[in-house]
Amino acid sequence: MNQYQRKRQHTRHQLMESGLSLLLDVGYDKLTVTMICDVADYGRGTFYEYFDDKEDFIVQILGLLMEQHTTTINQDAMELPSPQREYFGWVQGFKTVERYKEFFENLHGRDYPSLMEKFNEYNTARIVRELEHGIYAYGDMMQLPIPIMANFVASAMDGLVKYWLSTDCELPAEDIAGMMFKMLYHVDPPTHLLE
Repeated sequence: MNQYQRKRQHTRHQLMESGLSLLLDVGYDKLTVTMICDVADYGRGTFYEYFDDKEDFIVQILGLLMEQHTTTINQDAMELPSPQREYFGWVQGFKTVERYKEFFENLHGRDYPSLMEKFNEYNTARIVRELEHGIYAYGDMMQLPIPIMANFVASAMDGLVKYWLSTDCELPAEDIAGMMFKMLYHVDPPTHLLE
């Protein structure tokens, strides 16, 4: 990576870090591009070099969170056999939702269908890549085409998140991941991995 690419990466990272911090502080409705640029100390034109609009910015932040999740899985769970690796992955994913609970509650509790649709498309594409690269093996087990399996898993995850956030459900991320595991494998999850 040359100096120009590093500078662009740094600028994008600063905008995203500033925006995520603001998003958690003020929420999606009150967040503005001007606020993000002021905190990151960049002009609005710079923001639009990297993002189409606030919605695209949020989708990319969600993507960044999911990429961090995938990196954690690659570092910490690749030696685990399937389906233990899948359970570990879901635990980490639901812990991310738990960590940014207010943000996800706002997305699921409000009328942001296009934003959630974009995120679900992104999440499905991420799962397709993970299945194609052998990170997860449930696609092989189910003997279904990868796009169908990825869409099923992404939709199931989204449904669990909606349920978890929209009810008085006080279950921890591990239990929600356990529900996901049980739905797919029809057996109790390998909770001993978390000890």
